Amino acid sequence: MKTNLFYLLSLCALVSLSNCTTLHIYVGDSFRNQANEYAVSGRQNAFKREMSFGKFHFTNVKKGWVTSNSSVLFFKKQDNAKSKLSFKLKAGGLETETFCAAQAQMKSLVFGRLQIYEDMNDVYSGMIQFKDGATWDFFIKNTNNLHWNNPSMGYATDGTTRIDIQDVRKADGETPRLLPSTIFGYTFSIDREQVAVVETIGNKGNVWIKKGLDKEIEITLANLSAALLLRPDLSQNVDNRF
Repeated sequence: MKTNLFYLLSLCALVSLSNCTTLHIYVGDSFRNQANEYAVSGRQNAFKREMSFGKFHFTNVKKGWVTSNSSVLFFKKQDNAKSKLSFKLKAGGLETETFCAAQAQMKSLVFGRLQIYEDMNDVYSGMIQFKDGATWDFFIKNTNNLHWNNPSMGYATDGTTRIDIQDVRKADGETPRLLPSTIFGYTFSIDREQVAVVETIGNKGNVWIKKGLDKEIEITLANLSAALLLRPDLSQNVDNRF
């Protein structure tokens, strides 16, 4: 009951403030000047099964994947995930296929390149498969947890490079933080250097990717951003005790 009340109060505060102004994720001016900014299109069009931002056009967006001829299963037990999705991307002469599963239990993960040492029931994780190339594994915990003291965070890796993923709970122009329980999106960093931001709040979304990145890293960041933009809302099903 306490958790439900906390969730409802946070939602009501967000709706109330949204009626007065449009909330956007905080992106520092310094990073804005170094990044390409892309507006997201097609995020809410469930029938078209496509989404795009900038030069990145995602196709074959579908739920309920089981396996693929070009990949191995990321999960041993499909039944542990509440929702699954997959999508494809062709950009810069490279092709990828991404598989995601929401709210899976940690024990169902095939660890692969991921090193996870804690019990987690609210995990969003998956795999980015480059055609004839690298495979990136990723996980993000607490994607449905609204409490400020339980950050939503994780990382992606190909076994060599690690991309850290951290939630952003601050709105642009917000001082001090008005809604610390609201996740406005996520920031990505490599060796503590910010390389991308995705805004997930609202119905559309925006993406910022640093200029001059290696092509594979850039496409990996685009896929991670798309995975978060397309992630189903399962907030009512998770235990957000605090």
